[in-house]
Amino acid sequence: MLTQRSDGVITTFIAKKGLITLTSKQVREYKRRFHENHWPSFDMYVEMRMSMWAVSIPMENWKSCTYSCPLFLKKLKCKYLIAVAATFNLTSILISAKAIVLGQKKKRGRPAKATKALVRD
Repeated sequence: MLTQRSDGVITTFIAKKGLITLTSKQVREYKRRFHENHWPSFDMYVEMRMSMWAVSIPMENWKSCTYSCPLFLKKLKCKYLIAVAATFNLTSILISAKAIVLGQKKKRGRPAKATKALVRD
């Protein structure tokens, strides 16, 4: 993750999973390619587009940000966006949300049969 600040906007570049670290040279190349909008081939465009994602967050209103993640472009919200906003103290994450266990797999076997409601023995 590489961060740049300018004119009240925080721009963070996040690498895809396979890329361990981002260098400033890679970020400059990414910005130059998208600024010039010149691509030798469509495959080169897709490769560069998916190599890293850029999050631009205004300091005044972090909800009016821009993000190049495919999930954000589809749903206008993404876990990375909220994580970056929380990192720079632009929002806070509730304690109850932090307590939820994520990524827990379902138990093996058939689900338990539901108990009957309002039955007295």
